[in-house]
Amino acid sequence: MRPSKIWDIEKVSCVETIDRLYGGHTFTINTVAVSPDEHYAVTGSDDKTVKLWTLRAR
Repeated sequence: MRPSKIWDIEKVSCVETIDRLYGGHTFTINTVAVSPDEHYAVTGSDDKTVKLWTLRAR
């Protein structure tokens, strides 16, 4: 499995990488939402799970 990446589209740069080492999804991620304060992300997957992630402090 390849890691998932969260991108800053204005800066065109990767700001976070989420991979299976941290208990990631086993199938394709098809939805992502980031909290307004950018401290958390939620991902939904074809593996029928939703995961809450604490994003790295900047």
